[in-house]
Amino acid sequence: MYLHKPTQSESTMNPKIDRESKPGKARQGLSSRGGVFRSAIAVLAFALLLGACGGGTASKSGKSGTVRDGGSVVFAAEQEPDVLNILTTPHVWTAITTAPVLSSLLTYGPDMDPLPQLLSELPQLVSESPQRVQYKLRPEAKWDDGSPITSDDVQFTLSAILDESNDIATRDGYKEIKDGKLTDVSADKKSFVIEYKQPFAAWMNVFAVTPILKKAYLEGEDFNTALNDTLPFASGPFKFKEWNRKTSLTLARNENYWGQKAHLDEVTFKFILDSGAELRSLQGDEAQIAFPKAQTDTLGELERMPDVDFQNDAGLVWQHISFNNQNPMLSSKEVRQALAYMMDRKIIVERIAKPSNPNVGVLQNVFYVPTQPEYRPAFDVYKQDYNKASELLKSAGFSKGSTGVWEKGGKPLELKISTTGGDKARELIESILVEQFSKGGVKLTTNNYPGTQLFAPVKACQYDLALYAYQTNPDPIDGNSVFSGDAITCPGPNQAQGGQNQTGYNNPKVTALLNQANGELNQQKRADLYNEANAIIAGDAPVIPLFQQSLILAFNTRVHGLKNNPTSAGPTWNTQDWWIEQ
Repeated sequence: MYLHKPTQSESTMNPKIDRESKPGKARQGLSSRGGVFRSAIAVLAFALLLGACGGGTASKSGKSGTVRDGGSVVFAAEQEPDVLNILTTPHVWTAITTAPVLSSLLTYGPDMDPLPQLLSELPQLVSESPQRVQYKLRPEAKWDDGSPITSDDVQFTLSAILDESNDIATRDGYKEIKDGKLTDVSADKKSFVIEYKQPFAAWMNVFAVTPILKKAYLEGEDFNTALNDTLPFASGPFKFKEWNRKTSLTLARNENYWGQKAHLDEVTFKFILDSGAELRSLQGDEAQIAFPKAQTDTLGELERMPDVDFQNDAGLVWQHISFNNQNPMLSSKEVRQALAYMMDRKIIVERIAKPSNPNVGVLQNVFYVPTQPEYRPAFDVYKQDYNKASELLKSAGFSKGSTGVWEKGGKPLELKISTTGGDKARELIESILVEQFSKGGVKLTTNNYPGTQLFAPVKACQYDLALYAYQTNPDPIDGNSVFSGDAITCPGPNQAQGGQNQTGYNNPKVTALLNQANGELNQQKRADLYNEANAIIAGDAPVIPLFQQSLILAFNTRVHGLKNNPTSAGPTWNTQDWWIEQ
């Protein structure tokens, strides 16, 4: 699932970043991974999952101490969720705040290995033709009221995802399940099989980091609104306590958790939308944990904080510029290409990204990041070239007006760019683009939104340019919901029931390639299909990728047990391990 937040250098292995300027501070590196499945298709899927290199981090904390139960922590959150149902919203802070409450069948670890969560073991491919996958739920898995988590809950979640009356963020993978139903359900409802209509390469990605919902509570309720403001059931180490809008959201320990009990009594997410204030709260011990978006001096500030440790990883989050392809001024690919040629993305990377990762480069692919061996650049054709931009605008029917701004039919090429207000790095990117576009004869102004309020107009395609980020999982299938013509979110005849194509981009060749990649079981051929689609997308320029974003998890040295996770499982994937010195 693509999440809005949304990282990753110009080699298949990202060099270790070693910060020695302050003795003992956290180091960024990579951990090795391994493991194979017996069947060829399983080997393929697992290889794809492991293709992305995650960041294994070490903490500086000089004292390990004895694990203690009790106490609470405040987590400085740079955005507030809009609702608490992650299936209807792809916002990263919905995922971060709800992950400790609702468990998934499987998740991803810090090294991007798939890990069983509600399952007793990873899904097993038991047949290739037809393609059938066996799932086994943990016998002890239960809801916080003591009732068992069963295949009924899994089936309810699957049906809710496939129900077109529900506002689901993505149905990729789930819609490939035969009849939309589990089969071969055991008598105790703790074992079942999923059969696919046709060969499906990303089967291990299905139900990964997708919370299972409680049928007994939600059946008969309005799925689109029932979990907007509360999570009245829990399957994770914490349960929902309260949400004070615009202030904080608090989770309390789930005393009936079926797994390892959480050490902490409570975790409170305090909404601090200004990136500078977020770090100040950490320095002043008003918050003990933060997951700040990397700004130009974030690492420098953290290095100067004596009681603060941090982990810094390359992940699967990447910043980009989206063009609203349904905007009359941007509907021509020549115009979008011209704007891409006005950008000097190298300057953006040098000023914004490199201070937190000296090895990062300009991102040139929308399905793979440079830390994946399948990565092939295609957007590298776009280097700043104002002459090329002028040629393209002329070919699209534009001419220079008396003010020096390009115009067509008497209408000047004036555009607005939107992002999340208060994010200093993104605001600096905007200022760079305003200057670069001005030199090219395009008037660009800013129209920013507080926090997650950006994504309502983006989803409705009510914007010109949007600057935000995507966070995905290791398998490239998550890109299908962003670039397929079958996943358009813009209101109109092509609007999809479930998708994240918020540019209105629709190229039948790309859609066909993505559909073909779904069923391609040969790893190299599948990567070739995605890279072929990437090349076409680069030519059409519905989006322009910028760079992989460093993922920084910072915390007071009294807090222990945190492990940064570069996948969409996020920084709260292991809250049961957290503890604080009293």
